[in-house]
Amino acid sequence: MPKKRTAPPAMLGGAGRWVTAGITTMAALAALLVNARNLGINSWLGLADYSAARLVVAPRADTLFAIGDTLPLAATVTDARGAVLIGTSLTWRSDDSAVAIVDSTGSVIAVGSGVARVTASVRELRAEAKVIVRPRVAQVTVGPDSVLRIREGDTLPLAAQTLDARGHALHRPIRWRSDDSLVAVVDSLGRAMALAPGRTALTAAAEGYEAHLTVDVLLAPARLEHTAGDNQRVPAGAALPEPIVVQVLSPGGRPVPDVPVQFSLADPEGRVEPDTVRTDIGGRARARWTLSPRPGRQHLLVRVATLDSGLAVVAEADPVPGNTRVEQVGGPPMGRVTEMLAEPVVVRVTDSTGTALADVPVTWLALDKGALEPAAPRTDSLGETRARWTLGPNAGRQRARLQVGNARTVPPFTAAALADPGPPAAIAVLAGSNQRGPVGKGLPKAVVLAVRDAHGNPVPRTAVTVRPVHGTVSDSAAVTDSAGRARLSWTLGRSAGNQLLEVRVAGIDSVARVRAMADAAGAANVAFRDPPASATVGTRRRVVVTVTDAYGNPVRDALVVFTPTAGTVSASRVASDGAGAAATVWTPGAPAGEQRLTATVRGTSVTAAHAVRVTVPPTKRK
Repeated sequence: MPKKRTAPPAMLGGAGRWVTAGITTMAALAALLVNARNLGINSWLGLADYSAARLVVAPRADTLFAIGDTLPLAATVTDARGAVLIGTSLTWRSDDSAVAIVDSTGSVIAVGSGVARVTASVRELRAEAKVIVRPRVAQVTVGPDSVLRIREGDTLPLAAQTLDARGHALHRPIRWRSDDSLVAVVDSLGRAMALAPGRTALTAAAEGYEAHLTVDVLLAPARLEHTAGDNQRVPAGAALPEPIVVQVLSPGGRPVPDVPVQFSLADPEGRVEPDTVRTDIGGRARARWTLSPRPGRQHLLVRVATLDSGLAVVAEADPVPGNTRVEQVGGPPMGRVTEMLAEPVVVRVTDSTGTALADVPVTWLALDKGALEPAAPRTDSLGETRARWTLGPNAGRQRARLQVGNARTVPPFTAAALADPGPPAAIAVLAGSNQRGPVGKGLPKAVVLAVRDAHGNPVPRTAVTVRPVHGTVSDSAAVTDSAGRARLSWTLGRSAGNQLLEVRVAGIDSVARVRAMADAAGAANVAFRDPPASATVGTRRRVVVTVTDAYGNPVRDALVVFTPTAGTVSASRVASDGAGAAATVWTPGAPAGEQRLTATVRGTSVTAAHAVRVTVPPTKRK
């Protein structure tokens, strides 16, 4: 076996010394660590954090009442045996920096309302404190002035603030009240409303704290009103009989005294005195006004410097009769009855020099059942007034009355228009109907026809168509004259009895009829009607004759004379009846043979004879 080698004695002695030194050093270090807390060198050695066994923060909870308030927190770190460790590395943190913040020493500063949890930590050890920030009102302010001046009727927002103990603004609801609600009131939004002149105190309150504001409500102009003198009427250039009186009122309707009121005229030729005046104790201001020579409406403007709008006072300057001219422009217009004229009627108003009188009041009145629609109640810049004229129902000249200015001083003017009749609507027979005349002859009186419109006006220049059912007329297509009439002559037909004319006008559905009675003409014929061919002596036979005129019409009341050559007649003179017949009884006489009976119309040469063979009865022959 090989021999075991051993170190030299010198080498063993050096290694032992190094081992002994190392063991001694480690023992000293361990003793130092054990006694580090008693010697106060833990932090110097950086070993306290590793010794921490428990962490406590005090106070555990607290409340801050103002923004900016500070709360110091204390953190205690102990080891496992409960000994307090000094010099540990604490870390502080707030979970809501909008509520509270914390610095490295544990000082908490309030930032805003709410709850924040502040945590201290050492290695894995943690402890927390609950910090409540609840700002509370410590002061109420109203500003910026302690005395507020406001005009009656105005509304003004007020500035009120709630502050905490450190003067930070808090948004707390403000309750307002007024010591005198008849002078001023405040709504829930802090708007002050001035009701009446006077002084009162307004109070803003929140959470037991109050602030006060003195309010003076001032009487101030708010509006102007007419009191007297408006709408007066005098001739142009004259002074108004009553003064112009206006009143300055506050928003509550109270008179405001000692306010300067200005009077100014739109027309420089007029005059107002005085032009500026202060209101009296009743808030009234008065001025006298002399109108300019220009007719029409004139205006006076009344103003108060502190008001945005003024007051206009109006006066009417009537035209002066001796210096006013009224004329109708153009000739009388023409149109149909009951229809509106195609163009308005125009009347011009000027003074004696021909200068147009504008803005003069005018009134229109139709005098003939028509209607007028004025374009305006006053003359225009040319001095003209216009009206749409619907004519009345009567044809011919129609009138409209125009009143310019004051009816008591300026005489009315009459405008004219010409009304044509409307279209034909009816035809009438004025004369010549129901005449009586002999057949074939002209009637003694002319037939007169009239054509009228729907309102009874005669219609001239209208064709009338005449159709004679019997006879003839002088003009079958007559035309009405300026009076709407047509005349014609009628010659009767040849048949006795009722005769007729028919009259028509284009556009009229109805037919006018003219009637006449045609009498038979003078006797021209007489004839025996069914005369006997034979007769017996002494035997009565009835004999009838018919009297007619030249057209064969029976002639009435013709006196027929019967004359026999032998025998007798019951009536030798007989008047014809309506059928023209005349009858008698003839008794033939002796001797037998031919006998003749003659009928003659008295007063004429009209005659007829009839021969009859007469025989003797057998008994008489023996």
